[in-house]
Amino acid sequence: MGFGAARYFHSQLFIRKLPGERLGAGQKCLGKSLEDVAFATLEYPKNMLANIHVSWLDPKKVRQLTIVGDKRMVVWDDLDNRADQGI
Repeated sequence: MGFGAARYFHSQLFIRKLPGERLGAGQKCLGKSLEDVAFATLEYPKNMLANIHVSWLDPKKVRQLTIVGDKRMVVWDDLDNRADQGI
């Protein structure tokens, strides 16, 4: 899936389990050697599901991790500098 997806899988370490079911697709839009766009769905035990979208073509840079629970939700934006400034 390329280098962009490496950050996502690194953030998955908090789950500490490997996905059971995996489904992925990629597309070579500009070249013939590497996929420019890729999608993946990972199913984990205890009814957890992860979706990944990576794209070298998208002009908008997004690095977000959203965790949805039965009572709360948290969104982590890796590009938001306010966290570094203590805001």
